[in-house]
Amino acid sequence: MCHALAIPAVHTGAGAQTVQGEIDRFLITEMFTDLCPDAAVPKNAGRRIGAMQHRMARVGEHRSASAVDLVIAATAAHHGLAVLHNDADYRAIARHAFDLTEHNIHDIV
Repeated sequence: MCHALAIPAVHTGAGAQTVQGEIDRFLITEMFTDLCPDAAVPKNAGRRIGAMQHRMARVGEHRSASAVDLVIAATAAHHGLAVLHNDADYRAIARHAFDLTEHNIHDIV
């Protein structure tokens, strides 16, 4: 993930809010870059996703997760990472991807 940041050297008036917004976005991006390193999609993601979809389909949950959700889940499981989410789809995926760790943001204190 790469984010461009352009901050004008001198800014006054209403544009100052834009500069502060850019600074805030930069700081947040830096924080997440430090906390969440890049993780490559594994070569066997297709097999993992197929297996998850098969297990989900057997119990009628195959429509609950999008293709993007499944790629993220397969990547996280492969690298031993947890998925932090605000989405019931990852709970459903985790029931069928036994090596996936997930946490809903509302469950974290």
